[in-house]
Amino acid sequence: MNRLIKAWQKIRGKGAAVRARGRSFNVYEPNASKRARQKSIRVLRDLIFVFIVFAIAFVLSFVLDLHGSFEAASLELKDSPFQYDELIVALAILAAALCVFAMRRWRELETEIVERVQVEQALVDSEERYRTLAEAAQDFIFIANRQGLIQYLNSYAAGKLGNRPDALVGKSLQAVFPPEMAEGQNQELKKVFANGEPLNVEHKATLGGEESWLSTSLVPIRDDAGAFDSVLGIARDITIRKLAEDALLGSKGDLEKKVSERTLELSNLNQRLKLELGEKKLAEERLQAVNRALRTTMAAHQALTGAEGEPELLYQICKALVEVGGYRFAWVGFAEQGEKQLVRPVASAGYEEGYLEAEKVSWDESSEFGAGPVGNAIRSGGPSVVRDVLVDETYAPWRSEATRRGFASTVSLPLSSNGDTFGALNIYAAEPDAFDGEEVELLSELAGDLSYGISALRTRGERDQQALTLRRTGEQFSLLVESLPIIFYTSQATDEFGITYVSKNMEAFTGYTPEEVTADTSFWADHIHPEDAPRAFEEMSKVFSRGFHEYEYRWLSADGSYKWFLDILRLVKTPEGEEDYIVGMWLDITARKQGEERLLQVKDQLEDDAQSKSVELQVTLEQLERATRRLERQQHEITMLNQMDELLQGCLTIKEAYAAFASFAGRMAEGGSGALYILDENAGRYEEVASWGASPPLEKGFEPDDCWSLRLGQIHVYSGVETGMKCQHASAEDPHICIPVRAAGNTFGVLVMLFPPGEEFDDSQIKEEQELAAGLAARVGMAVYSLNLRRAVQGAAGDDFEKQG
Repeated sequence: MNRLIKAWQKIRGKGAAVRARGRSFNVYEPNASKRARQKSIRVLRDLIFVFIVFAIAFVLSFVLDLHGSFEAASLELKDSPFQYDELIVALAILAAALCVFAMRRWRELETEIVERVQVEQALVDSEERYRTLAEAAQDFIFIANRQGLIQYLNSYAAGKLGNRPDALVGKSLQAVFPPEMAEGQNQELKKVFANGEPLNVEHKATLGGEESWLSTSLVPIRDDAGAFDSVLGIARDITIRKLAEDALLGSKGDLEKKVSERTLELSNLNQRLKLELGEKKLAEERLQAVNRALRTTMAAHQALTGAEGEPELLYQICKALVEVGGYRFAWVGFAEQGEKQLVRPVASAGYEEGYLEAEKVSWDESSEFGAGPVGNAIRSGGPSVVRDVLVDETYAPWRSEATRRGFASTVSLPLSSNGDTFGALNIYAAEPDAFDGEEVELLSELAGDLSYGISALRTRGERDQQALTLRRTGEQFSLLVESLPIIFYTSQATDEFGITYVSKNMEAFTGYTPEEVTADTSFWADHIHPEDAPRAFEEMSKVFSRGFHEYEYRWLSADGSYKWFLDILRLVKTPEGEEDYIVGMWLDITARKQGEERLLQVKDQLEDDAQSKSVELQVTLEQLERATRRLERQQHEITMLNQMDELLQGCLTIKEAYAAFASFAGRMAEGGSGALYILDENAGRYEEVASWGASPPLEKGFEPDDCWSLRLGQIHVYSGVETGMKCQHASAEDPHICIPVRAAGNTFGVLVMLFPPGEEFDDSQIKEEQELAAGLAARVGMAVYSLNLRRAVQGAAGDDFEKQG
């Protein structure tokens, strides 16, 4: 008993000593001694009871044998079923059984106390090992209770706070840590105590006058019942990682800004070019519209002068609108005076395909078929335009059939006589918004001429009035011709193309009078630009086969300058016995040509500017691409290094750690090779323990003096004969990087990385390789140091168990 109590007190003494050194690491069972004492008291009580029973039995037997007063009782007992001797034997057996029970309880107590002593000793040893690891860690490790008082603080944290651990234990977080850091930790501790779950946070802190980033993990410390009154905190300095992330984000933002600025400049240049080209296109479209209307007017004038009857006149007008004007469809309708007030088609030309038969048109205002452009033109006596048949609600009854035939816009022009509107000329185009104000005005004049022609034909008997009307129409036409920027002419239908008539505005455009032009049959041909003359004669001759043609050329004016003319001509067939002739018009397009030349110059200038900006943008994009690749590689390296850290922490042996390191180093080297050398203290040499790549170093070991990084105590780079000294352990002139592997201030290895053979590296790439080598060396150094420390702790624990045995 004394021996067991002394062993128990020895264990309690060790536990008390451990508690004195680190109040947080109290891992032994606090109620074990109390329960053991209670069990020993119960055993002593059982033994005393056994001895008392035995003594009573002995005294009873002695008294019965000595006193004769009990003889009668003895005799009576002898006559009873239970004899006196049997009672004595029974009491003796009971006493023996109780003795056996007491001895067994004693042995159980002794065994339990011995096992308890062994468990307590193992827990104390375990506490010592964990304390050693906590003190060796380069992290902030502390334990705080619900009141925010420090129960434990490792040496590293105390050193960072400028004090000793024993001077800080028992104090509050506000008294130990900086105010802003302590406030945040108090809030985080409250969350852990409230939720009972671990918590990971990152925050800023000012330690030693420097601002740092800390990653803190808070874990509740639970007992066997699951309750907890304290929290374990581990904080790691992640300032370097945060600074690297900020630097990467800043670099990426600058590059994106430069690319955005360059892109905006090119976008502005493209916008300017589009605007100028759009203006040119708009001018060309307006010119084409005017040309189309003028060509149609000329053709209609011929139809008016040559028609012998009303049906032929109407058909020729519609035909001229389609063939000469380029419109898709044209038709003429007369307004009927019946009850339904329908519009009856009387002539048409173009892409009709049963359109007039399928559709109903009225000029009745109350009918849905009278709300369209035809009905509006007849009722109002003015032109009615539908710019887009798909969106104009008044055109809904005819939209389906119109779109199926390719009609996109339409104009209806009233036909009137003596103030009364008797019909409408309807023209359809294949493109939306095809009829602008100027074109509608010219077409309205055409409709007026048509109306007059119809009226004239209807009153053929009044020849004088007809002649007067035609003469008036000719005068109006002449006035219209002279007011337009167009020179009308007629010429011989021969190879000489002698001018026989030219409008009076010839002198205003060219400086030559009409008489000068018509006096000489070769006058027109002699004034064509020498470079354009062959092509002009070839183009003009096409009118004989086509009947209609147009082309461009330069023509010499009286002031000695050349002007550009668009020549539109038509071959007029005359009855037999008369000579055919050519009717044409010259349109001055000098301004347009000059504008085109200016646009071409501007386009060339813009293309040159765009080319130079493209080169600058390409350079910027290449820089961005290199920076992006570098960022991606750094991100990849950080991810790989973190994965390697996790894998190395899970390694159980040094060999596993070396193999894992070689695997990750080979994946991160991107074509390079290398090896890890560890110091063999017995041989005094650095021996290879891991290698990777297609061409790892051939040397399996070398002396410390053979490596410049070991001599200088820092990273050594050899990128060529002209840039530095090659290490003696390198087997060739290949560029390489050597970096010492350290942990806890001791150098115990060298990391050698070879550049991929045959490649050239600039300073930035060499710097990237140095950073990669430094990261690898730091990781493998910490992993090897941790494994050695773990192995040392395990060895010490094994020795302790052997001593106890």
